[in-house]
Parts: sequence; C-alpha cells; structure tokens
Amino acid sequence: MCILTVMAINVQAQWFDRDLLGGGGVHAINCDTGVSEGPSGANVTWTIALIPHDTLQSTGQVVSAAGTPYAAKFPMATDALLSQGSRNVYTYFRLTTDSLLLLGFADSLQTVAYFDPQLEALRSLTLGASFTDAFGYRDTISVSSVTFVSKIDGTRTVTFDGTGTLVLPMKTFPHAERFKGVTSQTDSTWFGATLSSVSRTTTNAFSWQDTTLPDNTSFSITRTTTASTVTSVRSTTVTYTEPIGTPVLRTTGHGAENAAGSMVVSQFDNTFAIKVPLTSGTGRVVFTVFDASGRTVALTPLHTSSGGLAGTQLALRLTKGVYLYSLKAAEGILGQGKMVVR
Repeated sequence: MCILTVMAINVQAQWFDRDLLGGGGVHAINCDTGVSEGPSGANVTWTIALIPHDTLQSTGQVVSAAGTPYAAKFPMATDALLSQGSRNVYTYFRLTTDSLLLLGFADSLQTVAYFDPQLEALRSLTLGASFTDAFGYRDTISVSSVTFVSKIDGTRTVTFDGTGTLVLPMKTFPHAERFKGVTSQTDSTWFGATLSSVSRTTTNAFSWQDTTLPDNTSFSITRTTTASTVTSVRSTTVTYTEPIGTPVLRTTGHGAENAAGSMVVSQFDNTFAIKVPLTSGTGRVVFTVFDASGRTVALTPLHTSSGGLAGTQLALRLTKGVYLYSLKAAEGILGQGKMVVR
C-alpha cells in the first residue's frame, strides 16, 4: 500500500489595494461554531461573541514564480506563495493590476495545475457588486499499469455584501469590509476506467477584512455541506487570523511546532510512521481515518517519542480510495488532511 497526501490550499484573498497574496507568518485561531454572520448592507455593526480554541501557526513567503522549482508547469504565473513544512509547497498565481488568479500548486510529490484557473479577487469590486467564476483541475497519477485520476469542477460567486464595524472579543475591525463567497464543487475520481467516487460540496463563506489593520488580519465563518451517494456531512468553521507577533491574542493550544509532519506507510505490513512534534516531548495522539462519506474506517492511538516520532500498525487494511485523516492530542487537533491510497 502506498499513500499520497493531497494538500488543499485555502488562500485568504485581500480585497483592497495592498499585497493580495498576503505572505508572512500568521496565527489562525479556531473559534466556537455557534455564531451568526449577521445582516448585509452598509454601516452595519457586527458584534460576535467567540470562545477561542486551537491555535495554528504558519508562515508563507511570496516569491517570484520564475525562480521556483516548478515554474515550467505554470507558464502564466507571476508570483508564488511558498509554504514551508515537511515538504515545501508552492501555490502559483497570476497577479494583474486588478485581479488575482489561482493557477494551482506543486510539491515534491505532485503538481496540480488548474485547466480553468480560479479568480480569487478583484480590487475594483464595489459594495453590492459580485463576480462569478468557473474553475477546475485534473490530477493524473500512474502506478504500474493503473492510472488514478482526480478531477474537480466548480463555480464560485463572490459578493462584496457589507461594510461597517466588526466587534470580536479579541479585536475590533473599525473599517470592516465583508465578502460572501458561495462555491459549488464536484469531486470525481477514477481508478483506470472505473469511476470510483463522486461527491458534491457547497460552501457558504463570510470573510471580514479591514484596510486599517495589519496584513493577514481577518475573520471568517464557513459552512460546508458535502454529499455523496451514501450520506451528507455538514460542518462549520470559524477562524480568526492575525499576523505572528501582534499582541491581539496570545497563542493558545498548539502551534507550528505541533503541526503534523511527514507520513510514511509501508506497503508490506500496513504499518506507518509519522513525525508529530509535541511541546510536551511525549504524549498520546489519536490517528483517525474517515472515508468519503464521513464514516470512521480506522482509529488507533499513537505514543510519541521525545523526538515526536510515532508509529503503529493499522488493524484494518485500507482499500484503494480517497480518505480524510486527523491527528488529535489532549491540546487539540495537531493536523488533518486528505490522503489517497492506491
């Protein structure tokens, strides 16, 4: 059994005449989900009570696309956002005087180039105005005589739907701009000529920005529904983001040093090893695997060494397919993502 971690990049576009790519270090603070986005319109005051939970820390560096290792695969790109971790991931963009296009991403394991780039932002969008854009990409991996194909098609509508003041427990946005994004996306996978899975995801996201605050300061409420032929799963994510080093909210929970590292799975005995650095040195981590319908298909505790290394043997061998996984410790979620078993 071989495994490939597919990384999903969520770019927080900034909608004013500054650095649209938003490089730099950020704290992303996950908050409670029992909140309302409030009304749209001009001169609105949004007062939202939050309870901060897990805190993640990450750093992105904006670089010229021409100097990156995968530049030849993205000939239209002008800029790239480098995210450093167990693998360096480059997200490629085309930045013009008025727009920001997402072209795809690449790392040492794979390259995903959008055949229909995604329009991320327009600087000239005015209150009440919107744009709709289609996007899609296809990723093909061949192993021996078997070809795995992952395809995404979708549309996204963004509306500049509010201005005013956003009041949070940790920060006030005195000149807030709110944007509503509605995304409809279909994910399809094939093994060879066989269609193995189809899922459809609808996302309603509200994002607040403020031109008077430091870059990368934002707040968002995202509600997602993913439906397959088997079941439907709904989730809500509430996130406050601030630059590293600002005094707005002290880091709580886990940070960058706790982020999940590289994963290695043996094709012979169904064992895997993973690096999960912990501030406490040692600790208990639960590794959970979910199938496309949200059903738990594997769950096992990990006991980490002082170096954060952990390993175990899955009692149930995973069949070919696309899975989600999470790593959870006492202090919160250490990491989560998508993986493909082929």
